[in-house]
Amino acid sequence: GLNVGDIAIAAEEIYGDEGVLCLDGFKDMTEIGLPIIITNNRQFYNKIELDKETIDKVFNIINKSYTCKKGTFITVSTCSGTLKRAKELKESYNGLCENMEGASIAHISNLYGLKMVEIRGISNIVEDRNKSAWDINLASRNAQEAVLAVLKAL
Repeated sequence: GLNVGDIAIAAEEIYGDEGVLCLDGFKDMTEIGLPIIITNNRQFYNKIELDKETIDKVFNIINKSYTCKKGTFITVSTCSGTLKRAKELKESYNGLCENMEGASIAHISNLYGLKMVEIRGISNIVEDRNKSAWDINLASRNAQEAVLAVLKAL
């Protein structure tokens, strides 16, 4: 896992709460047969994969200076404020990081055929809401420095 201040890079984005909640549980867009994106004869449901070569290059730059992991990011409309909800999302998508906007950026990038990189500094670990454990300044500073390192190296 990651700790506060570590860097996360998205390898793919998941629309974590796009779907329908039924009596027998949550059904994602794949299960209900509704693609979110149709482009270049491809259909994307909840998952949008990012360019592996680009992600690997960025990871190798950042990993020299920071604890850094790449993996699945889950975009949600309501942040997880409980350990129970975090575990549900982890079980469904095996996400590395939760956010509120990443999938929309991946969505638009995909529609226009653009590569994108999503770099995040970890400000808090999802648990039963405990703002005293957050460090937004550290996460922001590390993310900014990581982005600058990537820009200088490319």
